[in-house]
Amino acid sequence: MSLRRRVSLLSLSVLFAMALSAPSVGLSHSSPFTPVTVTEAALSAGALPWGAGIHAYRLDNGLTVVLFPRDHGEKSVEMRLIVRAGSLQETENERGLAHFVEHMAFNGTTNFPDQTLFKSFEAHGISLGADVNAITSLGNTTYKLTVPATADLDHALRAFREWAGNLSFKPEHFEREREVIVEEWRLRQSVGTRLNNALQTLRYEGSASATRDPIGLIDVVRGAPVKRAADFYHRWYQPQNMTLLVVGAFDEEAMLARVANQFSDLKAGANLTPWDWGSMTRPVEPLSVATVRDKENSDRFLQVLFQHVLTEPLNTQNGQWRDVLEQLTLSILKDRLTRVKDAQEMASVQVQDASSSLAPLVTQVAITVRPKTGQTHEATLGILVREVNRLAQLGPTPEELQRVLREREAKLRVQAQNAARTSNAQWTNRLENALNHQMPLMDKAQEYHMNREFAKAVTPAHIQAAAQALLDSQIKIATVDPDGPTIPNVTKTGLRAAWNKALEEKATPFPFKPLPPVTLNTEAPAFKKATATMHFTVTPTASTTRYVFENGATLLVHSDKTLAGPVTLTVRAKGGTSVVDDGVTVVPTALSLPMKCGLGGLAYADIVRLAKTEHLRLVSFAESLHHGLRGEAPVQNLATLSSLLKARLTNAQTCDDALSEGRTKALAAFDYVPAERRFMEAILIDGFNHGDKVAVTPARIRAGGNSSQMGALEAKLLGDPRQLVVTVSGAAPAQTLFDRTAPWVATLTQRGEGFTSWRDIGLEPNFSAKDKTYAWSSNPKTMVQIQYRAQSPYSEEAKRSAEVLGQVANLRLRERLRTKASGVYVVQMNPLLVRDPKPYFLGRLNFTCAPERAKDLTAAAKAVMADLSQTGITQAEFEEALKTIVHDTTQAQAQTQYWSEALASTMGDPKAIETLAKEGATLQALTLETVNRWAKTWLSSTPVTYQLVPRPEGKVTK
Repeated sequence: MSLRRRVSLLSLSVLFAMALSAPSVGLSHSSPFTPVTVTEAALSAGALPWGAGIHAYRLDNGLTVVLFPRDHGEKSVEMRLIVRAGSLQETENERGLAHFVEHMAFNGTTNFPDQTLFKSFEAHGISLGADVNAITSLGNTTYKLTVPATADLDHALRAFREWAGNLSFKPEHFEREREVIVEEWRLRQSVGTRLNNALQTLRYEGSASATRDPIGLIDVVRGAPVKRAADFYHRWYQPQNMTLLVVGAFDEEAMLARVANQFSDLKAGANLTPWDWGSMTRPVEPLSVATVRDKENSDRFLQVLFQHVLTEPLNTQNGQWRDVLEQLTLSILKDRLTRVKDAQEMASVQVQDASSSLAPLVTQVAITVRPKTGQTHEATLGILVREVNRLAQLGPTPEELQRVLREREAKLRVQAQNAARTSNAQWTNRLENALNHQMPLMDKAQEYHMNREFAKAVTPAHIQAAAQALLDSQIKIATVDPDGPTIPNVTKTGLRAAWNKALEEKATPFPFKPLPPVTLNTEAPAFKKATATMHFTVTPTASTTRYVFENGATLLVHSDKTLAGPVTLTVRAKGGTSVVDDGVTVVPTALSLPMKCGLGGLAYADIVRLAKTEHLRLVSFAESLHHGLRGEAPVQNLATLSSLLKARLTNAQTCDDALSEGRTKALAAFDYVPAERRFMEAILIDGFNHGDKVAVTPARIRAGGNSSQMGALEAKLLGDPRQLVVTVSGAAPAQTLFDRTAPWVATLTQRGEGFTSWRDIGLEPNFSAKDKTYAWSSNPKTMVQIQYRAQSPYSEEAKRSAEVLGQVANLRLRERLRTKASGVYVVQMNPLLVRDPKPYFLGRLNFTCAPERAKDLTAAAKAVMADLSQTGITQAEFEEALKTIVHDTTQAQAQTQYWSEALASTMGDPKAIETLAKEGATLQALTLETVNRWAKTWLSSTPVTYQLVPRPEGKVTK
């Protein structure tokens, strides 16, 4: 049976067992909308139904409206205006103008001159960047608004209407924005950009996308007349090329009326962007190869891309049938390659779980492998091809197929059960991607039921055919290396020869036994139940309860049925990287090593598989004064996460091979350190007393100790339950969160004497530091950091004052350096009020600019901050900043992660928990006079300036 087998043999009633997605709003005969539905005929022809509650309409002028009202705890509305006009719609002399038009949307419209439109949102606490934004891609330009459900939704739609048809294109604004876009380009100039550009060219070879980076050509950006940009706008910004997407807390009927009121007068045009934008032809070469080397890159890897030009898009039954077969094939291949890696044939392997969509009819699977030390790319490629070819020639075993089918069903079942916890933003991004790439508008319940029916028809022969389809696709191979004398050259001819040689080999059965299932005992251990030592009602739907167990461990349980996201868990302890000499290297190593070396009977590969199948995450962290673990899981699997956590805290192992591998990689990176990283390290050493103690150096890495010493340190860091504070946050009932966490926390046993506090290593700002310049950069840009330092006591009032000051400073800096001077793309002031171990204030102001403009822009930035110090902020600025902080906090508090981290920061202290619960009241009690008093205190000293500038021509520094 062929890979592209149709699934029409499965009846629709059996395949989906659901009704068609029809609009729920009764439209009058005079309504300007036409419902967009998936008809019976379309379903019979292979179309897929939409998710429950997702409804589409079309205005008479061609504008498509997709609405998804959600009865969800988040009281917010996500809005997107998707315009099918991206860099692919540009002519050669317009390259960069689609992106330029996006910038002009924030420079004035017919009814909102200059920047009054987005500033009208900022006046209500809705921020540019976080809540008001836009992005230009190959096939689309998308405008984004995130607003509270209580906001003026008419005004939000009015903004979209202005962007859709009323941009003003004032010549003076156009000229001013040219250099802002150039600075956006300049900001991206780095080793990462250079590598990505090379890989991007290979990825899109065979299509116009290969030369259509949305940033465009700088000569076009600097020289194109304003009329050319306006012509592009009027040619493509037409309602038949637009989709309005709205997700969140709103009334559907009222939203339709609002949309009709705003958009009915928009005139339709003749230009229609094709739905299959981004089409790709197969390159002449059957095997495309790129070799990339860079002097600032320390990584070494080989990436193989398997690209398909589809005959049907992914939002069809056949498209999904093919996609599911490919995902199952990749799961089997990933497990096999992991076994090969574990047998020491390669250093690492990463296999995508599913293909990526480059365009509606172009998909790509990426497999990335890293050679062992001394191994050639050709040899590594041969191993990879051998395994794909083995699967294509012989197929999987029935046991392998059944295992991946079971794992896939379990994964989709958990996702369907937790769909209600998906945030509005996540849903909106998913729907936006589906609309842009012709992917299914399904919900997780539909995907789960569809998968169950597909699974009944899948055979090993299908997987064998899917593996062969990978080999028959357009193959693109890229090697990435450091550029140094010790790195062997790799040739395109050699890579092609290695590929062909591996394909010619006759396959033999896979030599390793199938992986057994990985399970953890989730039966709750018996424990002496603790009584709640504190219970605090945060809101009518939220509460926090504190428990202290007999073993000394503290558990904080935060329950709120309105929260979005999985259950999150944090283990936090005092100490961090400060507790031992060279802690900046050895503490992170000691904390991360056990997961790589194994936990009791679980090997590293087992932990990875368990995390994948159970949707778990458990990682370590090391801050300067605290350390611990962070995890997350669906509530159904919280007991499994707790069991894994206990294994991590009681059965941690260390090993020499993982320690040696990590050190070798870290040391190799020092031969190719990017200038930007060296710059930040230099600032740390110069700008702080004892900054050298927290600088990562080769000597510190080498002196880190052996695996036994790392094990002893880990036991002190996390082996004493009395020093651990565990927080768990989720939308489940508090009792459920307690029952699935407490037994494992309460039965932790002591493995070592923990650190009762951090160690004061004397790290604080160097108040006598002077301006410094570092001529290290290989990129045409200057990076500037201006530091403001002051001795300062810590208080909640001062902390809140710093937040307000940061909000106002960033708005003023943006106005001065971007709007008026057109000298930067982004400028950011980050005020930090430190409490422990010594209180102080540190404000860091960062921007990137043209080298020749650095002096003037630095002076302008300092002038803005000096004005804040001398005259303070205004009442209007103060009130707007408060609204922004409240809005941002409300958005953050709708997520489980916020509460887990915020409560962890209290270290279980009852007073700190109460302060956290009442922080809104602390903010409201703040006064303008208080903020200005602190501003004068913090900003009155002479700032210190650090600059990273291009190195002299031909000079190479280390």
